Amino acid sequence: MPSEDDFQRRMDFLLDQQAQFYADLRKLDERVDRNSKQISQLMDLLFRMGGVVEEMARQSDERFNRLVEAQEGTDARLNHLAEAQQGTDERLNVLINVVERYFSNGNRS
Repeated sequence: MPSEDDFQRRMDFLLDQQAQFYADLRKLDERVDRNSKQISQLMDLLFRMGGVVEEMARQSDERFNRLVEAQEGTDARLNHLAEAQQGTDERLNVLINVVERYFSNGNRS
């Protein structure tokens, strides 16, 4: 049978172990709290970044739409210029025909 001293040493050992486990558990709890706060801050940052990315995408869409509208306007103006050029070509051809007839009729200076 163990002596009273052996029993006391064993009890002291168990109490020391329990105290160490409790201290380790407290440290772990503190780490979990710190990590939870950091995770929360990271989540907030990610949500803000998501908002920024979403706003940038919206602005890009608006710019792209303005660019498309500007291109459509440019296309319309080019078509108008092409039509005007066709009219100019037709009038120039008429003038060339008049000049050719004039000179072919012996009206040379």
